Amino acid sequence: MKRQKRLLLLGMVLLMAVNLGLKYAAWQFTNPARAPEDDGQDYLALAKSIAHNGTYAGIYGITSARPPLYPLALSVLYRLCRGALPCVRLWQVFLSLALYPLLWLLARRLRLSPLAAWLLLICYTIYPVFLYLPTRILTENLFVPLLLAFSVIFMDYKTPGRLAASAVTAGLAALTRPMFLIFPLFAASYIFIYQRGNYRKALRHTALLCLVMVLTIAPWTLRNYLTWHGFCPITTNSGNTLMINNNDLLFAIPGPAPQNRVFEKHILHPDFLPGTQKWDSMNELQRDRELLRRTFAWIRQHPGRFVRLWPRKLLSFWHYSQNPQSDRLRPGLKDLASLLSYGLLAPFMLLGFFLSLRDPQPNRLFPLLLVCHFTFTTLLFGGSLRFRVPLEPFLMAWAAMALAWLLSIRSKKQSAPLPNAQNTKDGGL
Repeated sequence: MKRQKRLLLLGMVLLMAVNLGLKYAAWQFTNPARAPEDDGQDYLALAKSIAHNGTYAGIYGITSARPPLYPLALSVLYRLCRGALPCVRLWQVFLSLALYPLLWLLARRLRLSPLAAWLLLICYTIYPVFLYLPTRILTENLFVPLLLAFSVIFMDYKTPGRLAASAVTAGLAALTRPMFLIFPLFAASYIFIYQRGNYRKALRHTALLCLVMVLTIAPWTLRNYLTWHGFCPITTNSGNTLMINNNDLLFAIPGPAPQNRVFEKHILHPDFLPGTQKWDSMNELQRDRELLRRTFAWIRQHPGRFVRLWPRKLLSFWHYSQNPQSDRLRPGLKDLASLLSYGLLAPFMLLGFFLSLRDPQPNRLFPLLLVCHFTFTTLLFGGSLRFRVPLEPFLMAWAAMALAWLLSIRSKKQSAPLPNAQNTKDGGL
């Protein structure tokens, strides 16, 4: 047993060294001192505000538009490193190394063979998305470890205490990516299966999970109530996100899905823009609710169009490319990397999914619940490679399961005894 643990530790260290070398190459290629892009600009602005003034404010002032946990973590690093972005990216690199023991624990929870577990670690070591991710200022750097930590605790919880610990982790994950706030709806079905028909116990455990998760996010919810004088669990960005993923203008965008979402609010809602009476009379939470109201009204009035967007959203979520609907036909480096990683493993992921159904244990079915959860949020909002990233460790586990199964079949064929020459048709020749 001690020898096995030493070999496990040595193997992980070697894979971490290879992973660090590849991340260093990605680091040099992408310039670690560069300014953040897209959402990263907002997260950095919030981190600066927390570090300098102790306020959660972006470029437009006090806000709740972004979930708080990732900017809070960045603010600590920003203060310690005096605003040096390479320090933040270096923290994210070491945070990504924490996935190695979590992935090994995930393999054990999924009842993978040792070969499949090692294949999972190898896939993660060379997977381009996870090599590139730590260089970006994005919530996925924190959400992926939290999602894996929640999963390995929750999948095989033995006591209410472990269930409560998983609920705290789930709450922290929701404070990083609010889409995880609704996961208890899917976790409830897992608890009922896990308790094998003991409905009262399953109901108590589901209530405990929800209660502890609510208590975990409650301080932030209270802060939002005091700020906006209304109920806001985590963010005030739901209405905006829902609107830009569900509107008539999306049908004019070429490609498999509205991944480059429409931000032309002056076309969609000309009466509800900064400077208009309606906009200026509302605070941030009220504006969010107004956008929710308008978008749900569009869905009710155009249910056919809403449903017509589903295949395009799903194709975007499961597409191999990070930017599938781009007008540029020449594949870029990101497209090629996606094709040679996710695109190459996709058939094995699908095979691993079917193999997991042969053993309908709750642990084996858990990744399917995550797929259902991500599918639900994709149909309602939208999806892309970035939104699929937290799911990919579980997809890689399916691929590793399939690869190990195929290798075991091949080894059995090679080790099978040759037929006796005397029993063959021409054995006497």
